Amino acid sequence: MADLEQYYDATAESTAREWYSNGILMPTHQDFMSLLPTRPRILDFGCGPGYEAMRLHDLGADVVGIDISAKSIEIARRKNPACNFLKMNFHAIDHRIGPFDGVLASGSLIHVEPERMSGVLSSIRNLLRPGGVLAALVRDGSGSIRRQQV
Repeated sequence: MADLEQYYDATAESTAREWYSNGILMPTHQDFMSLLPTRPRILDFGCGPGYEAMRLHDLGADVVGIDISAKSIEIARRKNPACNFLKMNFHAIDHRIGPFDGVLASGSLIHVEPERMSGVLSSIRNLLRPGGVLAALVRDGSGSIRRQQV
């Protein structure tokens, strides 16, 4: 995990420059928001420097973001003072941050080792309110789309 943290600390500024102006996921966010109550509370799981948290907030969500990178969290806080950002490891989630109506995991679950995935998904489930929605997005792969109510 230390290597991952160092990588994202080193790339936080360039990632922010690239993605704050790239709204390619807006249709996905709008679809996600349509599954949630009005003014939902959303966890941005692996928020990076906060660009998707910004978009979810702009769509009317109360957003909390977590990430392993201190530099990413610093940028996210600076650019999004209306959101709450916490430095947190996926394997040591403080469940007091919940509950949430939705969890957005955009490109973050790829960093979870297969043997630890069930524990991380269990943590996410414990953070969701009854009927809550997990949106897990990956760029490439051989996975599948599955809708399941928690």
